[in-house]
Amino acid sequence: MSWGPSSGRSPEASPVRVRSGEALVDGSVELGVQQVCELPLTPGITVVGPLPDALRKHSVATGAVSPRAQSPQAGLQFLDFLATPFARQALRDSGLALPGDV
Repeated sequence: MSWGPSSGRSPEASPVRVRSGEALVDGSVELGVQQVCELPLTPGITVVGPLPDALRKHSVATGAVSPRAQSPQAGLQFLDFLATPFARQALRDSGLALPGDV
């Protein structure tokens, strides 16, 4: 299916107040774009693949411990844990790409 002036169709885009996966399942939208790690959380969704490279946007997540944290060592230990092979694989299994994967 094609869109745009030559197709005679005009896409309508509007933000939804629910996850796009939920809107896909209930039929209120025909196409949804959402972070790939969130789509499998919606029953009834089958992820068919990522967007083409030219349309993808990679998000970078960072972690920090507040200087006012009650347990700064626990925060630092958690951030260290995220770098372990176990945690890195769990993040990949959830649909996230890690530095070096892309």
